[in-house]
Amino acid sequence: MAALRPGRWLARRYPVGQRVRLDRRKVLILPSRAGLGLGILLVFLLLLAINYQNSLAYALAFLLIALALVTLLSWPAFVPVFRALRRKAYGMSFMLPMTLYSLALSLMLASALSLPFNPAWRKLPALLCAAGAALFYLSDVILSHNRFAQPIPRARFWTRLPYHSGQILLTAGALLQFAVQ
Repeated sequence: MAALRPGRWLARRYPVGQRVRLDRRKVLILPSRAGLGLGILLVFLLLLAINYQNSLAYALAFLLIALALVTLLSWPAFVPVFRALRRKAYGMSFMLPMTLYSLALSLMLASALSLPFNPAWRKLPALLCAAGAALFYLSDVILSHNRFAQPIPRARFWTRLPYHSGQILLTAGALLQFAVQ
């Protein structure tokens, strides 16, 4: 039943009355039973992959490890948004889609930031794509803060400037990398 209603599960797991104060200077990541369980599962999966030399298990283990690290590192950017969503009447219905979107956006950023270290990519296109993805990420963080957490003065300008700049850089990087020579 909890799997069908993530909003109720989240409300039971993190009651609204429970207050956590996080800001940019003091981001505290506390271990929990769920995090410990995930860590044990990932180590076990990695040991299975090593023991049986299974490529699919390696891929799954490293994908889940990357997903956990990206979530851990990018979560502070979205904490005020999720806090504001929990206070609004419609917020719990937005919680799961916003979580999935922020996770996908963070994975996109991590993937793009790894391009300069990929030997298949030339340096300039890789750097252009990485910078474009960072600007795109910034525009979505500004947009979500403006929409859900706190209104930002001239938000339309501050959202569109990094968005369009990021799109231009992403397109230029892809064209330079994949242009037929």
